[in-house]
Amino acid sequence: MHTMHNKKNLTFIRLLVALTATLALLLLAAACSTPKQTLEEANAALNAQPPQNQLAENLKDTPYVDPDASTQPNTTQPASPKQDLTPQISETEILRPLKPADILTLPAGTVISSDQLDQQKIANYFMAVPIPDDIINKINGKSYIQNPNITLDQLRYLKVLHYNYQHKIQIGELLINATLADEFLDIFRELFNAGYEIYSMYLVEDFWTGDTISTDDATCFANNTSAFSYRLVPETGNLSLHALGLAIDINPVENPYVEYINGVPTWLDPNSDPYIDRTTGKAHMITHQDACFKAFNKRGYTWGGDWWSPKDYQHFEK
Repeated sequence: MHTMHNKKNLTFIRLLVALTATLALLLLAAACSTPKQTLEEANAALNAQPPQNQLAENLKDTPYVDPDASTQPNTTQPASPKQDLTPQISETEILRPLKPADILTLPAGTVISSDQLDQQKIANYFMAVPIPDDIINKINGKSYIQNPNITLDQLRYLKVLHYNYQHKIQIGELLINATLADEFLDIFRELFNAGYEIYSMYLVEDFWTGDTISTDDATCFANNTSAFSYRLVPETGNLSLHALGLAIDINPVENPYVEYINGVPTWLDPNSDPYIDRTTGKAHMITHQDACFKAFNKRGYTWGGDWWSPKDYQHFEK
């Protein structure tokens, strides 16, 4: 019995060794059958990958896409609530030093640097002169017509400095009654020294629409500060004090003309919507604490914001 069992065990071991050897040969043959070209291509592909610093450079050139944004770029422009009637006078940087007399020759809207001004003679950059011929030609038949109430000799052309809404120094122009010219120069010097911001100061001709009433709307919609225009008060037969050069409108968008009908305010310009509530303290709103109000008030001017109705927050007159 033991001899037979040992033979069986020996046979089984021999069979197991043969199977193991066969399996080893099969594995070796499979490994040798892998094409050499495939290995070379794999190595070449690995070597072809850019280094990490090159990947970083490539990523810098890839535009960022907000995952929450639409896949299509937004190319539409916001609709304008009204025609842009801002005068097409580009702001220019004048690099040379400026003498006070230079202000008369530079167009309204010119932006200048404080370094160009003689700081000892700032007051001299505010000037009132008889209306120059080129300005007479500009206004004749538009904001000025022949009339029995005021002549061109009774008006003065003012050139002043003011800060715009970017707090850059900008040249402004006004036509005003000759009797108020010196006071206006003092007021605008005071506002300039206080850093007070005025959006723009152009003659109304730069917004001309064909008549004085709609031109007044246009200059207000453009937030332009202006004074003289020979016109009537809208919807009345009364001559406006603007027609005599005795009134000025300042930053009209933030200081709108508001009528109250049964206690409900109405106004024309939708850009003035945020400024109807006069308690918000928003920038450029004229209030009793405002430097502009104080400058005009102490010189005896009436403010339209103190009227019962309408409220004309932009308006000062004398």
